[in-house]
Amino acid sequence: MPVLRGKPLTTAYPVETGRPRFSSGVRRDAERLYAAAVRHSRLVRVLRIGVPAVLAGAVLLTVGANYMPTIGPLRLPGEIGKLVIKGTKVTMQAPRLTGYTGDSRPYEFTASSADQDITKPDLMELHQIQAKIELEDKRMVNLTGNSG
Repeated sequence: MPVLRGKPLTTAYPVETGRPRFSSGVRRDAERLYAAAVRHSRLVRVLRIGVPAVLAGAVLLTVGANYMPTIGPLRLPGEIGKLVIKGTKVTMQAPRLTGYTGDSRPYEFTASSADQDITKPDLMELHQIQAKIELEDKRMVNLTGNSG
């Protein structure tokens, strides 16, 4: 006697009924799936070209804007906080440096602006410099300069 899942097969068990597993509309389903695949392939083709093109355009626009001259009161590409980028020059407004020397004496260094050319990273121009430094005998020294 045949056995299914530990139970003998007899006529006492119901036979599966219901709709057939394959319908007569198989051709229509295949056409619908093929059309969806064609749409997906078209989208992938567009995105493979479009996404890199948009990114390259954004990079070129950003780099190009840095080398454009100023237009009236508008400064391109604009200011980012206290930082202005124009051409190859980076200008920081109101730079400030504070800290302690090797023998724990405090110092404070400020300027109205600092310019740096990115082609010469070792050179920085400072304007309206002010510094406060504590000497070894605990006295404070104030230093000022127009530029440096």
